[in-house]
Amino acid sequence: MDVSKFIADYANEQTWTAMLLAGALLVVLAYLWLTARAVGVSKWWRIGYLPPLSLLYLLSGSRRVLAPLLLMLFGAGLVATPFLMTHYVQPLWRNPWEKTVDGELHVTLTGLTDFDYKSLQHRPPIAVLQMANPDVNDATLDFLADQSQIYELDLNDTQITDAGLAKLQSLPKLKTLRLKNTKVTDDGFKQFLAPRDELIELDVRETDIPGATLRNWKKAKAERKFLK
Repeated sequence: MDVSKFIADYANEQTWTAMLLAGALLVVLAYLWLTARAVGVSKWWRIGYLPPLSLLYLLSGSRRVLAPLLLMLFGAGLVATPFLMTHYVQPLWRNPWEKTVDGELHVTLTGLTDFDYKSLQHRPPIAVLQMANPDVNDATLDFLADQSQIYELDLNDTQITDAGLAKLQSLPKLKTLRLKNTKVTDDGFKQFLAPRDELIELDVRETDIPGATLRNWKKAKAERKFLK
């Protein structure tokens, strides 16, 4: 079993949120159950309706506390799981080319040979991806279709063409793009990159995109910059 794939498949915000909510709900239900059992023993335990005084009933030694206690512990475990997974478990299976920077996942594949780019589909959300390798082509970008959090992408010295630029539409947050020594053209730039408001930094050295096109692109937004 590929443990890293298993973790990645379930390490997403929706899953963690569901676990937190389910765990919190179970803890509340367990507390109410404990309170009901305490009140059933003695009217003095009615003060348990004031949280967290019912927890004192756990010290009574009664077997009646066991079931609510187990439910409470299970709920607390669900609440704690997202924190434990993201801070302790996931890093154990993190590859050497992956690192977390300010809470973001950065992946550096540049220089790796025979890398299985398809595995990018099964990674947690990536923020910065560097894969400036000659074996990267337009088809490789299909594996980024679900990586919508990428805002920096390095495709220098790859076989990317205009067809690959079209596939970058699946990356709505892309701000920095490096395309040095690729096969992209002026037409591809104008059709797929120029209309993107969020794109502000480009490296298009050793490409067929003319300087005039890039200067016009830069004029549209003061923060834009490029290397040519």
